[in-house]
Amino acid sequence: EGYDSASVKSYQHLPLLAVRVNAAGLASLAQSSAVIDIFEDAISLPAQTESATGAGSTLPGGADIGIAQVRRSGLSGIHQTIAVLDTGIDKAHPSLAGKVVAEGCFSSASPEEGIQSVCPAGTGASREADAGLPCQIDGTGCEHGTQVASIAAGRNGVAPEASLIAVKVVSRLDAPGVCPEGTNSCLFAFDSDLLQGLEYVYELRERFRIAAANISLAGPLLESNCDAEAAPLRLAVELLEGANIATIAAAGNDGSSAALSSPACVSSAISVGSFSTVTSNALPGLPGGVLTGITQVEQVSAFSNSAEELDLLAPGQDVLVPAIGGGETRASGTSFSAASVA
Repeated sequence: EGYDSASVKSYQHLPLLAVRVNAAGLASLAQSSAVIDIFEDAISLPAQTESATGAGSTLPGGADIGIAQVRRSGLSGIHQTIAVLDTGIDKAHPSLAGKVVAEGCFSSASPEEGIQSVCPAGTGASREADAGLPCQIDGTGCEHGTQVASIAAGRNGVAPEASLIAVKVVSRLDAPGVCPEGTNSCLFAFDSDLLQGLEYVYELRERFRIAAANISLAGPLLESNCDAEAAPLRLAVELLEGANIATIAAAGNDGSSAALSSPACVSSAISVGSFSTVTSNALPGLPGGVLTGITQVEQVSAFSNSAEELDLLAPGQDVLVPAIGGGETRASGTSFSAASVA
């Protein structure tokens, strides 16, 4: 008693069950000898801080994400696949056409709370063609997954010959006053849906040579190693690790030097923060005082989380990404840093 039977999500490779309960149901689970532990189904948001309007390379500034260096190395991502767990991928975009080899969608619904599934026909899960297409909700960031995929494996991305698995893991919330910046609707991912998406990637391990699962979503900000607090996510990351699939996770954009967002704080995930390159006309601290002259200095982006446990830094400030309706724009966030690493 005390649980919503329509909300139950089961897993094939993880010792987990997700369910929405009331107080009585929670108490029943807590007393059950069949239950080892209970975790709140936390939510994550796309790890993007801002975007600018404009077209192409006419925009000033912007991060050099090192693509020229990758090209010179001869690495192109050929025969490799990257899974992008996000808001969906526009597989018709010129940068991504023909690159999506598998799709999935895992999304939640709770009408009484204003939560809607963004999977085809409003279902909770789909692995059919077009299931990984972007959501169609103006002003909510539906383009985020396309932008992440473009950096990772677009025609002008870091791994231009890699293929993509589009896994949509977000849900829609219609709640004016709750969604940011006064919008009526917004997107977020439940851990329970993200876990289903990661399990789906694992199930595809024999069909494709999957190098990485990219999670450019930021959940709760947790100090130090969060393996205990985020144990379900740790289990999923370790499941993929056992199949030689790296989980790349955005560190989050809270500007913290003491914590990382979940799931980046999971020790077996590869956490990625953002750095930017700034121009300085002085180099202090040398013997004899200050040496003047123009120099390029790399520093952690002000918005990026960068706790001691952070694994890597990659460009994530003013990165060129696809814009809605065509063309390109610049955007910032550890989302794009993670995509470069993936």
